[in-house]
Amino acid sequence: MRRIHAAGAAGAVVLLALLLLYPLLRGRGTGGAGEGLADWIGRQIVAIVNAHVVPEISFRQLTYTPPGRVALADAVLTAPDGTRVVELGGLAIELAEVPRVNHPIVVERVQIDRGTLNLIADADTGGLRGLWPLVRGAQPAGSRPAGHGEGAGASVRLSDVLRLRRVELRDISIRYDPGDGKPAMELAGITTVLDIAPHAEGGDAAGGAVAQEPGWYALSLRVERPGLVTLEADGRVNLDTLVAEVSAGRLRATVGDETLASLPPELQELLRRHEARGEMTLRFSGRIPLRDWMSGEAQADVELRDFVVAVGDYRLPILELLATARLQGRRIDLESLKGVMLRGDVEARGSATPQGESWAAQASWRVERLDLRALMRANRASAGLPPIAGRLSSRGEARGDLGALPGSLRGSGEASVRDGELMWVPGLAQLSEAMRIGLDFADVDLKDRADVEFRLTAQGVEVTRSELVSTFIAARGEGLVRYDGTLDLRVNAGPMEKLKRVLGGLGAQLGRLTDGLMAYRVTGPLNAPRVEVRVLGR
Repeated sequence: MRRIHAAGAAGAVVLLALLLLYPLLRGRGTGGAGEGLADWIGRQIVAIVNAHVVPEISFRQLTYTPPGRVALADAVLTAPDGTRVVELGGLAIELAEVPRVNHPIVVERVQIDRGTLNLIADADTGGLRGLWPLVRGAQPAGSRPAGHGEGAGASVRLSDVLRLRRVELRDISIRYDPGDGKPAMELAGITTVLDIAPHAEGGDAAGGAVAQEPGWYALSLRVERPGLVTLEADGRVNLDTLVAEVSAGRLRATVGDETLASLPPELQELLRRHEARGEMTLRFSGRIPLRDWMSGEAQADVELRDFVVAVGDYRLPILELLATARLQGRRIDLESLKGVMLRGDVEARGSATPQGESWAAQASWRVERLDLRALMRANRASAGLPPIAGRLSSRGEARGDLGALPGSLRGSGEASVRDGELMWVPGLAQLSEAMRIGLDFADVDLKDRADVEFRLTAQGVEVTRSELVSTFIAARGEGLVRYDGTLDLRVNAGPMEKLKRVLGGLGAQLGRLTDGLMAYRVTGPLNAPRVEVRVLGR
């Protein structure tokens, strides 16, 4: 979609350059038909520029080469609010043929050298600042502005007066600013050729032809930064209706500091927040109306390999992850997410639907036997992290308003750890101190286990049932883990040595016995919980 925005900005440059060509072509007229031709070209170009282009152009030098080539040096397009929309070291436009009355102007080649396209989203109009209405207000296919007859202004559809064949970009940067505080996306050092072929017909979302819809242009884009980013896309765009179709697109990137700025703002923000590193491939296709992208239909497949993301204090290695998302009916569905990490499996599904200024979302997940010791090995260079071991499994579902997280979260789930060493669980070491249990980690046999059931509420994660059996302690508890990282838990616990003497082992009586031993309250922050005795002998 950003690529098509860039095409719109390039279109503005082309139209303004054609406006400069008008007086030169008019100077070649010798009267009669020649003057009629020049006048017609002038009327059409002026009508298009007045209807579609807002920025003013300035340049250091203009060079004209007959019969139809104009070159500008140091050209700048400036919006009324002062935004420098386009800054170019050089711009050259070459006509393919002598213009004819009532026929589109055919541009053989547009060459753009050493420049920047600044695409800045305008929250008020939904378009791009300084380019409205070129990328927002074009007339729908088949319509004409009210009150216009033949002659000047009779048509403001780009397809009526303009045909492009080839656009050459040399050392160009395309910068897209979403205008909402998210980081900008910048594709730098672009040197590529856009082979543009007019299409007589468009297509619908299912691939069928839509007759009598002019304005379609086929585009083929190849951009590469060796070893960092490769972008390939084939499709078409309708310059009249501003509908883009991508039949096959692929973005491959080695995600890191050098490449994050080349990615779309939403994805860039997510990857930065989690300090992501690794290999990413994005495949995409679909049909998107640029003025209302949520009404389009599209599919994206994301593949991650040898990836690492930060989750809290930990670095999480992802061996492989495959995800498929679809846009349809003003709804985004995460149809499938499957990954292999920490020697275990992860699956998830979800969806998001616009809700006012935000999104209503829901998701479900399943995690099977993640190796927590592998997580520790991946973070062995990090100081101060507690020793973790065990196999983690979990499943559950959640829903909420993405604009009001975490307070809008609702849902439920369960989690378990087997074959573990669980003294890292917040509050457990403090319970051991309260019970004066000596912790001899030489006795750890990696047989600790834990089971937790929980609900997601406005205040935090409500633990409705939990049971933990470690080498040193057995405990049952319930309570609240707030979203700010503080605890308020009620725990019944006892030393394992005493429980084994009484029970002769562990069994179904564990819950009854721990309830009858000692009750504690665990409060405070996760990294420094406080334990106090509540009831003795009950």
